[in-house]
Amino acid sequence: MDDKRRFPDSFFSSPLSSKSHSASDGRASSASSWCSPLVDGKNYLQVDLGTLYRLDYLVTYGDSSRAKWVATYRLDYTIDLINWKTVPEKVRRRYP
Repeated sequence: MDDKRRFPDSFFSSPLSSKSHSASDGRASSASSWCSPLVDGKNYLQVDLGTLYRLDYLVTYGDSSRAKWVATYRLDYTIDLINWKTVPEKVRRRYP
């Protein structure tokens, strides 16, 4: 997802972002990070890959400018933007 031509910033969205931490900052190669301005469990980062992909790994990083990082996450997917499915937690293994 580092390739901006293949995955442009417009593929990244969030219902709530701050100016200094936009949705496209969720890209691993960005010099920043996406951070929800509220910690209420209702905010999310959505990435439209544009086509169907098999994802083998999901990597999360903390914010390099502050002591903030992902403690938990839920991974949902859809192929029609209507019917969403959640990847079971047992499939989302944690690696140190």
